[in-house]
Amino acid sequence: MQNHRILASLVLVGATAITSAKAQTYLPAALGTGVPSTQLFDVAAIGAFRVAAGVNIPNGQIGVHLFADAGWADISPPGIGVALSVASTAFAGNVFAGIDTGDVLARDNLGNWTTIGTLTGNVVGLEIAPASSTSIAPGNLVAAHGAGVDEFNGVSWTPVGGGLGGPASSIVFTADGRLLAGGLFPGGSVAQFDGTSWTFLPEPVAGATVNAIDETETGRLVAAVLTTGFGGIFEFDGTAWTQIATTISSGGFIADVVAVPGGYVAVGGMSSIDGITVGNIAKFDGTGWNAVATASQAVSAAEFANDPADPRLVTAGSFLTMNTTPANSVAEFGTTLAGSTTPLGVGCKSMTLTGANMPLVGAIYRSTATRMFNAAVHIMADTSTMTLPFTPIPMSTIFPASDPSCMLNVVPAFIGTIVVTSQTMTLEISIPRTPTLAGTDLFHQTAVILSTTSGLSASSSNGVRATIGMF
Repeated sequence: MQNHRILASLVLVGATAITSAKAQTYLPAALGTGVPSTQLFDVAAIGAFRVAAGVNIPNGQIGVHLFADAGWADISPPGIGVALSVASTAFAGNVFAGIDTGDVLARDNLGNWTTIGTLTGNVVGLEIAPASSTSIAPGNLVAAHGAGVDEFNGVSWTPVGGGLGGPASSIVFTADGRLLAGGLFPGGSVAQFDGTSWTFLPEPVAGATVNAIDETETGRLVAAVLTTGFGGIFEFDGTAWTQIATTISSGGFIADVVAVPGGYVAVGGMSSIDGITVGNIAKFDGTGWNAVATASQAVSAAEFANDPADPRLVTAGSFLTMNTTPANSVAEFGTTLAGSTTPLGVGCKSMTLTGANMPLVGAIYRSTATRMFNAAVHIMADTSTMTLPFTPIPMSTIFPASDPSCMLNVVPAFIGTIVVTSQTMTLEISIPRTPTLAGTDLFHQTAVILSTTSGLSASSSNGVRATIGMF
């Protein structure tokens, strides 16, 4: 399936925006009342499943807990210790846990735990290479630990790329398949592995540790830095780092930072960030920081669950309440304003266009087009002249040889040629990180234009109205 991307900024002129501030949607019922008597240090989201890792209190046993349809289940392995990291396959019975002793434990789908290796120091990060990985064989397990980054192929562990020569604090796979590692290494603090060797990006702060790193789906990086204390939060645009957070409350700390549509979420133990009062969770929207919610105690980890229809932010830590509602170490958040897609009119010649995910500020909106051929075009509407209800215009008024059933379902403002390699394609629209776009509409459709003996003809899909939301 081919992807085709255009910039939505070309067609949003004249849109009416919703500019009033909106609170993040807290979903206390989504994860029940949490996991009592547990301090959590990591959380993983796999489809509808959630897996959280930490330590069970007060017995000090390794704590691993699985959330499925029936609620939370304690699936902890035997032994005393702290699970600092967790990962799981799409089948949530298969779970991996990284322990403070250096051990990596694996749970099979029958519920049996085994030790699959012992690495150096704390195992602070675990990731399973996704299908899109070009650096690590998809499905292999990767661990960040006290001596760098290692890969497990199902049989044995080996240092990735021959090793990094220093402790790794955070790992993440990029959209284009590279493996990124944050930490403090002889070559720098942000390393990238392309499948052959490690290279280093510029350092956010020279000689300082990157303790958390993530990537947006549009390719920007975000990193939290440690010096003698909080060293700042930085954004990388592919060329240089820009500091986006300078100060937090005295004695505070940032434990994790995660990319979400339209910005970043930082979690930890802080009552303010850049002078803005927060409750251990804060969100950067491209211009400044805002409070998300109030966690009663520190938040240790965050994970963005990019469900196409219902994106979520999952957090874990030692808090007992979130916004005074019992949460017991885990809490989940939804959009501040939900986006939506609605079909407009009908297609002809079996052509269809369907919204594939929720359109959100600062994210990539995807739609699926069918019956595409070499002369396909992507038609974007001018929102200043496109009003509803819109009366479709017969394509034959523009292309005389068109079938009478083929309609133009939007007011054209921008027409982009699509290089077609498959009859079914994913079209991608990069929505700018501009908060005032929340609540605006984006209209588009596809068409195939052909030259016939009777002149030019056009077959067309239905139109789609995409209402842009905000996370």
